[in-house]
Amino acid sequence: MREISIKTDISDEVLEILKAVVLVSDPNAVFSCNEQSISDDDERDFAQILKQRDEGKLDFIAFDDMQKYLNSVIEGTK
Repeated sequence: MREISIKTDISDEVLEILKAVVLVSDPNAVFSCNEQSISDDDERDFAQILKQRDEGKLDFIAFDDMQKYLNSVIEGTK
């Protein structure tokens, strides 16, 4: 089982996306939140990627982009 600590100060929509991505790879993951925050730039960058995808400019979110964002938001321990 993987314990995931999610930094706060992200929107509920982004939080749900992150949970979904993690749960696909580890259905038994446990989530907790702490008081750390991420920079507004990180969230804006990811929001821009989603916007471009929704506008049809991207067929998918590039794995590398998603991985960079996840690494900036999630701290996990095995």
